[in-house]
Amino acid sequence: MKRLQLMSWIVFALSLFACGAAFYAGWYLLGEATVRAEATTSTEQRSSRAAFTERLQALAADTKVERERLEAIGHNDVIAIVTRIESVGPAANVTLRVSDALPEGAGMELPDGSHLVPIVFLVSAEGGFAALEKALGMLENIPLPASVIQVELEKGGEGAAALWRLSARIRVLTTSAISI
Repeated sequence: MKRLQLMSWIVFALSLFACGAAFYAGWYLLGEATVRAEATTSTEQRSSRAAFTERLQALAADTKVERERLEAIGHNDVIAIVTRIESVGPAANVTLRVSDALPEGAGMELPDGSHLVPIVFLVSAEGGFAALEKALGMLENIPLPASVIQVELEKGGEGAAALWRLSARIRVLTTSAISI
């Protein structure tokens, strides 16, 4: 009986040792899996970040010419803008005048430190209806950061030979310094 009791204690101790070893092995494997998952995630993040940086640099290199052109367009002074707007008149065969240039709003600060200011130009023109329509189309497509924001057309008299009058407000964005 003593032998049986000794054997049962030995088996019990071995079973406790086996359970402890199994628990330790499971805990160790779980820790290793966590470390591998973190390493994989970190590697994927570094790879993704490197790919993003590479795409951003390629985009910046691809758009360098366009950005320089856009910057050059935005740096027109008021005189150059008025000259460009008035050059539409002879091209469209109408008499076109810029009567006012008014700053609109406070503008906004750009990342390079310059200040982008919207200026509204009041434009008037006189001529035939087709010529005014052509002039308006040219003003809408003028190579400036501009938009036509208001247009009024009115007939100046009676009959087929009567001239038409065009009044328009054009908003142009510029970075040139403006004194009021």
